Amino acid sequence: MSLDRIIAVSSAVARHTGLASGGTPFEVIPNFIPDELLETRSHTVPGGMTAGGYLLYVGDLSRDKGVGILLDAYSRLAADRPPLLMVGRRTSQLPDSLPAGVVVAEPWDHEKIMQAFAGAAFAVVPSIWPDPCPTVVLEAMAAGIPVVTTGMGGIADMVRDGEEGVVVPPSAPDALATAMNLLLSDPSLRQRLGQRARDRAADFTAGRVVPRIETVYRDLVHAH
Repeated sequence: MSLDRIIAVSSAVARHTGLASGGTPFEVIPNFIPDELLETRSHTVPGGMTAGGYLLYVGDLSRDKGVGILLDAYSRLAADRPPLLMVGRRTSQLPDSLPAGVVVAEPWDHEKIMQAFAGAAFAVVPSIWPDPCPTVVLEAMAAGIPVVTTGMGGIADMVRDGEEGVVVPPSAPDALATAMNLLLSDPSLRQRLGQRARDRAADFTAGRVVPRIETVYRDLVHAH
């Protein structure tokens, strides 16, 4: 079967599928978020927490998402560490015993999650599995907070180390703890990275991505 063009949602997908080294024409066009997410300013702080005074993880509570690594890293922070709020679907891989300060919540609706992002000090996305193009990263960035992440899969196209967040190796709790400590100790750095994250998220909105998809289809129609 001959293909005229393939769209890969990230550079990682293009590499892992062999597109980057093959002969089929392709373009990297990412997943996108609604433009209005950039307008997220207000926040609803979860009960018992203060604005800017908690860390946030959103996603399945599973090994592939790096939850075990995150819990290990969090336990290495100082005893007066801020709460770690983990919102997501429980799995059998979530330990029964959690470090002090960890709060687990079942999945929330999207609006509540966006407001929780806006109220957090920063988001943590410690994925081990190379997620092709996780929109949860874009949602955190759109809310104006930095992201501490492993840069696995499509995340590498979104978050640049020292620009929109801090990137650490996967499965490295020491490095993850160091990155979290760095942001916790420097509010001005969090603010700078958060603003850059919001600016960067604009490149992944429907208003900018959809026209690129339309251009691909338009070119193919004209070619035939």
